[in-house]
Amino acid sequence: MNSPTPKPRSTPKYLNNFRDPVGLARRMLMSCNPAAYWAMAREGLRPLAMPADWMLQRRERKLLAKNVVLTKPVILLIGPPRAGTTVLYQLLADCLDTTWFPNVSEMFPRAPIAASKIFAWKRKRTTKLRSFYGQTSGLSAPNDAFHIWNRWLGTDRYKPVLRANAEPEMLQFLATWTEAFGKPLVNKNNRNTLCIGMLSEAIPTAHVVVLRREAADIARSLIRAREFVQGDKSDAWGLASRSQNADDPLGYVTDVCDQIGDIHTQLAEQLVQIDPARLTETTFEELCADPQRVVEKIAFASGVALREPQSASFGHLRIPSSRPLSDAEEARLAEQLDRMRGIVNTPPSINRTHA
Repeated sequence: MNSPTPKPRSTPKYLNNFRDPVGLARRMLMSCNPAAYWAMAREGLRPLAMPADWMLQRRERKLLAKNVVLTKPVILLIGPPRAGTTVLYQLLADCLDTTWFPNVSEMFPRAPIAASKIFAWKRKRTTKLRSFYGQTSGLSAPNDAFHIWNRWLGTDRYKPVLRANAEPEMLQFLATWTEAFGKPLVNKNNRNTLCIGMLSEAIPTAHVVVLRREAADIARSLIRAREFVQGDKSDAWGLASRSQNADDPLGYVTDVCDQIGDIHTQLAEQLVQIDPARLTETTFEELCADPQRVVEKIAFASGVALREPQSASFGHLRIPSSRPLSDAEEARLAEQLDRMRGIVNTPPSINRTHA
């Protein structure tokens, strides 16, 4: 539910997006995934951090009162859910000389800048790019930062609604953040895909990075995500999700394909609003084949330096196995993607480097 004047909150509204939170917690515990455990630990620590969050508000207000001007680049990474944006986010945080919104800031929604300066630290570059449905492990690891974007875009995780007169406040916050850490900022948030045209116009130093992936692979991953996160393939999950074909035993396959098509359509409408010089596009397949080339391309286009000389090759990232669904699901998937061929195809510009 959106609020016309959202305020920073200490408790997450996004639990409304989960149909079976108790079952989800059980499945997370059984996943043996460190990022899943970190996500649960953050929720458990959130009430304990509340007193410190309140006390740090005064320091936060002093930082924001400096009235600095945003001059450093802000890299905004977007794309469909299950497209690999979290992996690219982790790579950019590791390899570019930037700051990012860390996991610890989520526990301090009233004072994320002050808390991050105290509790977050630079993590060392790692080849273990582990995540769990967008969640990363470690207090200083990159976070989607809904707790920050919600200040201006509302609390609905799937539908951004810009609060009236929010742009000056957003610019002041980003300027203060980059000034406090003395570096450009990189952030990934899939919801920003639906309003990236507005964000790029409002943030003069923004550079937009779009990551795409083959539609069939996204669809398979979204269907499995529905089953794991919601406990039922028929329950909507993810950006632009829907449940409109409940009477059809395979209706969720159609719903997921429509979800992907809707994201592609809205993304195309957003990208025409952005100066090509402020835009870099790539694919998950290109990222896995040559991650160093992708990172260097983004660094060059955005004007953000690499953290250190990259003398050694990144090697190749393992492309997750796109295990087929059941025969019936695969048949419906092929039928639906064929229907949407003109919408979900990768555009010819995808391999173009914007200098």
